[in-house]
Amino acid sequence: MSTLEPLELIKKARKIKNNAYQPYSNYSVGAVILTEEGEEYEGVNIENITLDMCSHAERTVIKSAISDYLIHYADLNVTT
Repeated sequence: MSTLEPLELIKKARKIKNNAYQPYSNYSVGAVILTEEGEEYEGVNIENITLDMCSHAERTVIKSAISDYLIHYADLNVTT
């Protein structure tokens, strides 16, 4: 498992939120998952004019990890 402290993961989530696509709300969200295997995944919110097609940062990061077949998480940090 990674030796990153929770504060480091929070800092990464704050940094990655700058990549969010939020032209309607101007509300950036970043998320970082640390898997039990020590892998890190990042995600951001992605808005669409059709609200039901928006993607929350936590959903984005979880889908990213799952696409690599990593489903056991040690930590999840979400920040705005």
